[in-house]
Amino acid sequence: MVGRGVRLGSNVVIGHQVTLGGTEFDLQKMPEIGDGVYLGAGCKVLGPVVVGQGATIGANAVVTMDIPPGSVVVGANRILEGHRSPYAR
Repeated sequence: MVGRGVRLGSNVVIGHQVTLGGTEFDLQKMPEIGDGVYLGAGCKVLGPVVVGQGATIGANAVVTMDIPPGSVVVGANRILEGHRSPYAR
């Protein structure tokens, strides 16, 4: 599900059952997904967060904070240190 007001970059891969949306009814508080991001199956990106270019969000991960470009995220807002996303340029 992609909520109204979500901003998607180009070349974004979206797995099945992904949720992109706000935590309120304010369309200004929606996620912004950068270019070349991979969104794994079942992940949730909620609220006014920015997912940087080339990041990878793992399957069933929950993201409620900004994610730096090229990062790999698993679980609940857990950024894997020392891991660079294969989608990062």
